[in-house]
Amino acid sequence: MTRGFQLTGTPFGARNQQALADLPRRMKRLHKALAYQSAFLLQGALAVTMAGILDADRYADAMVLRRLPGRVPGFGVYPQARAKRAEDLPADRSVVYVRPRGKLDPRVTILAKHSPWPLGEMPWTPPKHLATLTYRKVTPVEARRVSQLRRDDSSAWKVALQQLGVRPESAPPPADTSLQPDLYFQALRLEFGGAASKSHPHWRPALRVVASQLPMWFRRNARRILTMRASKYRGLIPRVPRVNGQRAAATEAFVARLGRVM
Repeated sequence: MTRGFQLTGTPFGARNQQALADLPRRMKRLHKALAYQSAFLLQGALAVTMAGILDADRYADAMVLRRLPGRVPGFGVYPQARAKRAEDLPADRSVVYVRPRGKLDPRVTILAKHSPWPLGEMPWTPPKHLATLTYRKVTPVEARRVSQLRRDDSSAWKVALQQLGVRPESAPPPADTSLQPDLYFQALRLEFGGAASKSHPHWRPALRVVASQLPMWFRRNARRILTMRASKYRGLIPRVPRVNGQRAAATEAFVARLGRVM
């Protein structure tokens, strides 16, 4: 029997109470499904917008779908960099950025402070447990400009390295040294152009595709996801690896820059 507006004594009231109790969990499911679909649409749209762009094949293949770090349900599209050996890079069209890793080493700090370096004029190559070497493809003019900058400030970094026991040289890294591509730089150069590169917008058109298609997906699927059983929901989103926090932050900053010019 009901008493006033209290429905707890009826089966109908019990069902409603259970539905209300389950609502936060079901909304979290919908949030996660929406985040996954956003990333899935973006990955597919990028494959289309990058089709036919010269020298973009390696860059396009590097875009992978990953889970965000932390406990908040989220997904994104991130670059999966493929390293190259130093001997496979053109010395006159490559510059190197040195980023410390592991235990901070003062020699690496000096190289990082004065980055970038011309590939063929590294004063010292740190071992991989102390630093990550990232390369950028540039024009010969840009490479010569970087070379001149390092000559201009050589009195600072040469003395600092010598005081730490390093005898500075001007040579490329050993042939088998592994260098990571700076895919964010490549993406920005493709997107906006620069130096001798022509602009090939691909991220902005891909993000616009997501913005136009995601509302339609939501209208078609939101009710179904909110009401489906947990056993069916488990198979809705595939398991994907997590991205590390550093790469997630770099990609977030990159997309934020794109958003300011869309």
